[in-house]
Amino acid sequence: MPWARRAARTRDYLSLMKHLWTDDVPRYEGTHHSIPDCVFGPRPAQKPHPPIYFGGNSEPALRRIVEMGEGWYGHDMLPDEAGARLQRLHELLRRAGRPIEEVRTIMSPFFKPVTQDDLLRYRDLGFAEVLLPLVAQQRGALERRADELAALVRSLD
Repeated sequence: MPWARRAARTRDYLSLMKHLWTDDVPRYEGTHHSIPDCVFGPRPAQKPHPPIYFGGNSEPALRRIVEMGEGWYGHDMLPDEAGARLQRLHELLRRAGRPIEEVRTIMSPFFKPVTQDDLLRYRDLGFAEVLLPLVAQQRGALERRADELAALVRSLD
């Protein structure tokens, strides 16, 4: 699949999956995939279907969320930059007539240093979750880092 057409293929896959998850007798005719009338099961417990999250910070990623997503997984941004992207997502949702509350937002700053103030700012911006990586070369270092992160989160109470 040419790189430039990967988003169209993803849209097609998601549309197909939504039909399989929700239609009594799924049938699908898409650009990249098609299935005749079929029986599909078991179906997901979530109704109407599992939430679909998109990752990425680009304009096309945000447009995909507005078009067919229930969540945004942003990454590698501290609060100032993350806040600007979140505002852009809210603007796109408003233009599309979708309530902002329909999209759950998650941010992972990856390995950027995060302070207590940063976590409070993510919360105040409206992020539902902040994912902090827990990575270390040795077990003792991993346990110390876990303790540091736990103390950081406890300090928010």
